Amino acid sequence: MYWAGTILLTLLGVVLLLAWRSWTKHQARARRQRRHRTVFFPLRTTAWHPNRVAPKSRTDTQPFLTKRLDGYYDAIVIGSGLSGLTTAWFLAKSGKKVLVLEQHAERNGGCLHTFSQKGFDFDTGMHYVGNMGDMTSTSRILLDEMTQGCVQWASQGDVYDVAHFGDQRFAFTRDGPDVMLAHLTTRFPDEAEALARWFKLMKACAESFDTLFLPRLLKAHGVSRFLRFLFALKQRVFPPAAYRFRDKTATQLLDHVGVRDPILRRVLGYTWGDVGDPPDQVCGPLLMSVHYHYMRGGGYYPSGGTRPLVKRIIQAIEALGGYVWMGAPVKSITQDPYSGRVNGVTVTETEREVEVSAQIVVSSAGVLVTFGQLVQKPARYRALLERVAPSCAHLMLFVGLNANGKALKLDTANHWFHTSNEREQHFVAFPSMKDPSWPHTYKSTCEFIAPTHFDDWPNPRTAPQSYAAKKKKTRDRLLKQLYAYFPRLQGHVASVELGTPYTTNRYLGRTHGNGYGLKNTPQRYAQAWLQPKTPIEGLYLTGQDILTPGITSAAESGLITASIILKRNLYDDVKRKRAHLKSLL
Repeated sequence: MYWAGTILLTLLGVVLLLAWRSWTKHQARARRQRRHRTVFFPLRTTAWHPNRVAPKSRTDTQPFLTKRLDGYYDAIVIGSGLSGLTTAWFLAKSGKKVLVLEQHAERNGGCLHTFSQKGFDFDTGMHYVGNMGDMTSTSRILLDEMTQGCVQWASQGDVYDVAHFGDQRFAFTRDGPDVMLAHLTTRFPDEAEALARWFKLMKACAESFDTLFLPRLLKAHGVSRFLRFLFALKQRVFPPAAYRFRDKTATQLLDHVGVRDPILRRVLGYTWGDVGDPPDQVCGPLLMSVHYHYMRGGGYYPSGGTRPLVKRIIQAIEALGGYVWMGAPVKSITQDPYSGRVNGVTVTETEREVEVSAQIVVSSAGVLVTFGQLVQKPARYRALLERVAPSCAHLMLFVGLNANGKALKLDTANHWFHTSNEREQHFVAFPSMKDPSWPHTYKSTCEFIAPTHFDDWPNPRTAPQSYAAKKKKTRDRLLKQLYAYFPRLQGHVASVELGTPYTTNRYLGRTHGNGYGLKNTPQRYAQAWLQPKTPIEGLYLTGQDILTPGITSAAESGLITASIILKRNLYDDVKRKRAHLKSLL
């Protein structure tokens, strides 16, 4: 016993010594980085103010022209979505020469792009954003800083979502999870205990969801193997809720807590449209986190829509010396033939190809496009891509109404209509009602979104007539369904446009109409290779594929990718800004 105790104490001492050495090295590196670091978040107020003016810069619609190329770039970002723009902003802020390349010639912003038709403006990808009422939240700090406080966020009001199941209607309010739990318990008294367990698990999963990504991010940050081993050991010995249930779908978690009522099961999983996959397929902790995200403060919408949001961020990048060019489809990512290191991209300009050199390339085009089409020798990564799958495709009906929204008794809430098919859901919202700066007195807008299968659609290039006929038939069917949900809209429709999976492919550069990127199954979140740093030196990823779907997730993925490239934990800068803001409140 004496010798056993001595050996055990010796081993414990060695472990503590190694941990102390690893920690002191980590702290020394952090101190060296702080000596000459860029101040990304100055200690000043950047929240929206009516008199705040955006920085002067070039226009936000610069076309790609070979004669404008300025030699060698420090970093090239593929795609002008929010994740790509966020990464570019951080890199430009740190003094790097950054070039953002957008494949579309007329629309920038990725999922945040807008279009106009017959006098109506439509936002395509932003329907509501959570947690923007908290001035100290990471997403609010990020967006306020990048837009210099020139974008106002308007609350949807008390009710942000309404779930419809036949004649039954469930309103979700911003009053918090406790109020919602009490409301559902009143309507489903026999499920009181199961509901209590569900809400408790939902909170635990939401608060620990980031632990699913920490191990791969620690490795990308260069944290020592020993510290990563200790973290992994802690996760296995004392697993947080999200990590413990990471391999469960939402349906399996409903079974776990004992929810039996079929309507209640669908009510608790109604937000699956926010992540693109039904409850029997989606990662359970992810769906819970999204649900909890909106319950804590409701939904918000940018005043003026997404156009000023994208415009302000592009202006900020260009004011820092960066470039955002449109009409620049990237055909391939070029690599050194000997070392394999990235050395730039090849851009298609009219009928010729132009090489643009850079030591860093950041792709926000998604892993399916990046490793399936852009990199050299994509066959090497076929085994990785077989582990993931594209998310479902969607139909988007954009409706312009020639009447005032208040006169039609429209509201700011999102309406989720559920059919008898548990894998089908219809989303209806009225963006003009959410926007307090909507300029048209006698106009309003409506958006109708429904899931579809990409394989059901003929290719518009090879079968244009079949595609046009199916598009018209589908548009009429969805419009008829919209009238069934809101009969008062009949006689007021002035404009109708349908977006199909091929529309998504065209504007977002997707392959299967998969607006949400990858399928959000438990297997997807077990893929350690889905991280900013790729096996190819100099190539990095950003966007929802390395994190989760959503607007705030896109912004944070840009922050994470920039952290890896700059070898600096930018969350520390966010925490510093948050502490300053809290001291002022």
